[in-house]
Amino acid sequence: MFPSSGSRRLLLLIRRSGAAAAAGGTNPLQPRALLGHYYSPTPLARSTNVDTTSYLVASGGLSPDAAAVVSRWVRIRSTAKADDVLALLRHHGFSSAHIAQLLRKAPVILITNPEITRPKLRFFDSLGVGATVLAQSNVLTSSLNKFLVPCFEFLRGIVGTDANLRTAFSRKPCSLRGLVQKKLRPAVENLRRHGLSDEAISKLVVLNMGVLGMAPNRIAAIFEDLEALGLPLTDPRFVRCFAHGHGNIQRKLLFFQDELKIALPQLIAVPRIMTFSMEKNILPKCAVLSLLMREGKIQRGINPLGRLLGRLGLSAKNFSESYVKKYEKDVPDVVRAYEGKLKFEGCSLSGGSQPKILTFNLEKNILLKCAVLNALMKGRFGETSAQSFGCVQKVFTERYVKKCKKDVPDAVRTYEGKIQFKGFLDQGIEIR
Repeated sequence: MFPSSGSRRLLLLIRRSGAAAAAGGTNPLQPRALLGHYYSPTPLARSTNVDTTSYLVASGGLSPDAAAVVSRWVRIRSTAKADDVLALLRHHGFSSAHIAQLLRKAPVILITNPEITRPKLRFFDSLGVGATVLAQSNVLTSSLNKFLVPCFEFLRGIVGTDANLRTAFSRKPCSLRGLVQKKLRPAVENLRRHGLSDEAISKLVVLNMGVLGMAPNRIAAIFEDLEALGLPLTDPRFVRCFAHGHGNIQRKLLFFQDELKIALPQLIAVPRIMTFSMEKNILPKCAVLSLLMREGKIQRGINPLGRLLGRLGLSAKNFSESYVKKYEKDVPDVVRAYEGKLKFEGCSLSGGSQPKILTFNLEKNILLKCAVLNALMKGRFGETSAQSFGCVQKVFTERYVKKCKKDVPDAVRTYEGKIQFKGFLDQGIEIR
């Protein structure tokens, strides 16, 4: 049971409501008693309802397009009653933005009797869970006494405190709807059978309570993947990686280790990366970073592994702003790379020097560049670096041939192969 007085009052309310229904009265917590005034059981034709759409835009804060979609799933027959719902939500701290977000997730809330929704809001108030979290899912459409109260009571028994319970739910409110009450206890027992202690299970549920909704074979596969990669149950990082174990963990870890040369301890230190999809997130990011490094737009710098993990760990929005939109004018292919149209074929993102050089044709690329750079050095155009060789031909032509052809005419002839490269000047070329 929850220790807070708010929770005890709420449970008392539920019991009294049940007693009233048993005595022949109307139980305000039972949907059938009141939904008939708001909702027609006849399935809606999946077409836009103009009046509902207009209301959702004017009062619900939705865009016309979003309102048109929502109106296919809910039909408002009384704007006055819908106004009562919005007033109730605002009373419990929902801003206009929260309401718009909630209506996209759970439009049926707008045609549900406020007296059904009110005790749910009080329940979450007693836990310290506010509008910002509730607006992210359709949890307010769940039954209070048949699902929310027993489910949260069970979860509290696992995580130990209201603070942990609040953290667990707030991290991923949508995952609550994926839990089946009768399967919660077997899920915990399954984790214990695999060797996790109660303390570890508690931490796991706080990090991702959705693991309690995973199928037994999925849980077994995660244990096998992590153990096969040398991460023992006793390692505290085991729980963090397990919590973020969406998709094939072993495939991701092997990719980071074999392709990017990132050691397991370094990777485990940033467990969020393990939540990302290989095809939709990790590989496109790698393709973008690899392209920008080849073009000399970004450098590995000091602590290359740390920089790489930091870049890969960015959210999709932040990564796009920092590496796609920022460079799309200078490197148009960066957009195609992020869209998955240019595949990441592997290179040493985490260290080493210009791996792309090894793919260049010796006669048609490398020797021509050497001849040009040698001519420029004879003309005392200063030092150069290994990056010069890594430029694509278009960039190299702009940077070294066209820019210097007036002062060093031989730059053009050497790049055309008319003057052969026979070795650098005695002072050599500086490799940095």
